[in-house]
Amino acid sequence: MRRVSVPHPQDPIAAIATAPGRGAVGIVRVSGRGIAPLLVALCGRLPAPRQAAYGPFKAADGQAIDQGLALWFPAATNRGWPG
Repeated sequence: MRRVSVPHPQDPIAAIATAPGRGAVGIVRVSGRGIAPLLVALCGRLPAPRQAAYGPFKAADGQAIDQGLALWFPAATNRGWPG
């Protein structure tokens, strides 16, 4: 039997939110406490919370590898959902 881990509601989430297949723009969504440094490394800046920001996506060496939309949800909402 395979063991499945259930994430805790406070765990950070980073996900590609682009639709499958070819698309006009890539979308990355990150949420949770302490996740801002990841977004700064990926985008070179921290976008305003809960607003889509268009810009570069960067590799580990800082070189731009693509452009797209980044969304940052810094903390859980009052409903208990991440972001």
